Amino acid sequence: MFVSLRVGADGRMSLSMPETTEFELLEDKLRSIAQDRLELDIAQFQFVGMDQIARAYGEKWPVQKDRVKQVAQDFLSRRLGPKDLLVAAADGFLIVYVGDAPDRSARHAEGLKNELNTFYLGEGATRPPAQVSVRVRRAPKKEIVKALGGQRVAMASDIIKPHVRHLPPIDWKFQPVWDARREAIFNYYIAPVLRETGKSAPGYRFDPNPDLDLDLVALDELSLAESEKALRTMVESGTRSLLGVAVHSSSMVKLETRGRIFGVIDKFNRDMLRYRVVQIAATPVNFPRLYLEEMYHGLKQRHLKIAISMSWNESDVRSIAKLGPVAIGFALSSSMLHGHGAIPTQELFGRIKHAADIARGAKIPFYIDGDVSPAMALQLRAVGVDIISSPAVWPLTDEPLGTHVWESSRLAA
Repeated sequence: MFVSLRVGADGRMSLSMPETTEFELLEDKLRSIAQDRLELDIAQFQFVGMDQIARAYGEKWPVQKDRVKQVAQDFLSRRLGPKDLLVAAADGFLIVYVGDAPDRSARHAEGLKNELNTFYLGEGATRPPAQVSVRVRRAPKKEIVKALGGQRVAMASDIIKPHVRHLPPIDWKFQPVWDARREAIFNYYIAPVLRETGKSAPGYRFDPNPDLDLDLVALDELSLAESEKALRTMVESGTRSLLGVAVHSSSMVKLETRGRIFGVIDKFNRDMLRYRVVQIAATPVNFPRLYLEEMYHGLKQRHLKIAISMSWNESDVRSIAKLGPVAIGFALSSSMLHGHGAIPTQELFGRIKHAADIARGAKIPFYIDGDVSPAMALQLRAVGVDIISSPAVWPLTDEPLGTHVWESSRLAA
């Protein structure tokens, strides 16, 4: 149970069932940083309409409730002033302002409320989004200490900044995508290539034990930004094709990192969205559908064509197809196709045909993305795969070359 603060009609505060959360006690903090202050501003952020949201989520609400609160805490804690104090409450959060500017608290709190509500509205949930209200009141420091002194608080200096992992030099190439039915290259996916190795960045095809500990969120942000530059060049030069960009599924699980991804997408030129495909890449087998729905609908609200890349042993392809993406498919790493650890051919093709049949029933193209050989590409086409991308058959290019005919007879040459 969290602290629950109530402000009465007379302006006085009362506290019920206090319980600590994290970090140092508020009373100790105030003693060290606000010795000369007689009054302080306190902002009370409260979630509103949570009963309605809980009913909409049903049995999924406990998990979603924790995530809603966690993103609010992360959001607020990273926007504290140097001396401000954050306290978790039963139905929201409290900020005790200890800064030097007397008029800052109301403006700051209102800005936080608006930013947080905007974020919740754009996060992509299919059900009613969480919203917060804020109330700022000035109170005697003694009263604050009496009501909240035993609570543990966080300050800006307590917040652990996210660890930015290694992001080596990147070159940007483009992976041609083949339409097996129309026998044409019609799409190009922007491909981040590690300059040191000359290979595509690992992780997007379920690569086992990647050699580098890549910051995939940062890499996805860069890929999105680079794709916008490339698409602008394509349109200005008259090159006609789709342009795809993959965003790793892990980059959009947390609301905060999802917000970073959406922040880049929201800067896209809306007139060029019709040429875009955004792929939710490396979706793990049996990935929680609540998360996938939120990712999908968040992208859909931004008027994007969305493809979903699955694991080859996904057991519930049908529920992914029901979301209505423009394409679904399997991503296959080299180790899945070659060597001692390769998936048995009969088992793999059985899975592919089953998934392709489901996609066809939903009137959605099915694709394979992996280092497949020309002979395997012909086999994939024969079992119903509609779209194939393979650097072994269609090497990476320095720029998108536009839509053009590419006949299947070349695979047998």
